[in-house]
Amino acid sequence: MADYISELPDSLLCHILSFLPTKTAVLTGILSNRWRLLWTSLPILDFDDDTQIQNKNQFHVGFAKFVDSVLIQREPQPIKGFHLKCTFPSCNSIKVKAWVNEAINQRVEQLELNVSPPMRIALPLTIYTCRTLVVLKLNGVFEIASLPVHLPKLKVLDIGEDFYAKNHDFIMKFLSGCPVLENLVLDSFKSLTCGCQSGRDDDVVFGISCSNLVEAKLGFFYSKRCTAAVYTLFKTLNNVRFLSISGFTCQSLKYASAKDFPAFHNLIQLEITFGTYYWEFLANLIQNSSKLEVLNIYKEPFACSNEPEPTWLNPLPIAKCVLSHLKSLSFGGYQGLECELGFVGYILKNAQVLGNMTIYCASPLEAMPKHQIMKILSTVPRKSATCQVLFY
Repeated sequence: MADYISELPDSLLCHILSFLPTKTAVLTGILSNRWRLLWTSLPILDFDDDTQIQNKNQFHVGFAKFVDSVLIQREPQPIKGFHLKCTFPSCNSIKVKAWVNEAINQRVEQLELNVSPPMRIALPLTIYTCRTLVVLKLNGVFEIASLPVHLPKLKVLDIGEDFYAKNHDFIMKFLSGCPVLENLVLDSFKSLTCGCQSGRDDDVVFGISCSNLVEAKLGFFYSKRCTAAVYTLFKTLNNVRFLSISGFTCQSLKYASAKDFPAFHNLIQLEITFGTYYWEFLANLIQNSSKLEVLNIYKEPFACSNEPEPTWLNPLPIAKCVLSHLKSLSFGGYQGLECELGFVGYILKNAQVLGNMTIYCASPLEAMPKHQIMKILSTVPRKSATCQVLFY
């Protein structure tokens, strides 16, 4: 049987091998002389210590030797992607720093680091001024140097859910040095301290400009001392088209006044998780998002207590997006509270182009049974003749 695969050009074979873990790609060298050194030209390197060897008492030694060997033997050409996952605490942080530095020296474009605590990684100084970096994804505990940042090609900055840094000035510095950033993800950003102090004009101090930012996901871990940092970052997002805000971030922004909200002129999709006492925050967001088309809400459960039930106050004037742009609303965690009915009624009565509203009832329902919720909402007048209300 003819070996048609081996007849393909080296560039195409290397492209195919780049979709495999680097360990697997290297093993293809035993197939024949034709394949023996193909892996040395891989454009993407993907290392994962969890899949390296079965004897985990010795894994860090074998893994480190393997990564060293690959970096030493590969052809001297640019690295398109360098992905490193270290899940065991005995992985040598000094080695990790050296590997990252080597990738940067090889003009890496995509750098993804996923390291598990308690290992702390001091990022090499070269990362702060890498001229080739387009994608940077960090997840783990990192020591961030207090240095100016200049990443002229960085378009994606992704801070993972386990990221932990000394303070939130880190993200401010990165944003100030990323003039073409398009995608920002802060899954769950935790910090020990926060350098942003109330009353300081941080967007001027750091020179933050996110004019090219298209998509942002904010998941700041809530702390009162971090409120100013969240406000500063929030104000820079005025050009995004897609915005996702976590419950923790809402806690930080809960008491934001109207002047703290930027005008989201381009925002078309908003996803938000919030608590029962955040209706004013949601109202301000909608009021400042004139072109919003898709609104996805997940409301955290309201625990019945002696405190009065929060209320929804219809904002005046009616939000422009509700009148002429909003097409879809998804509401998760609906309990049948008066404030929820007030919000849903506001949308149904004023949204002229609303196509569908999807209600996901909370479980268990404490305020009223599901069939009663459906009955009440079915009697609410609808501005849009084509709007469908679905219940789950």
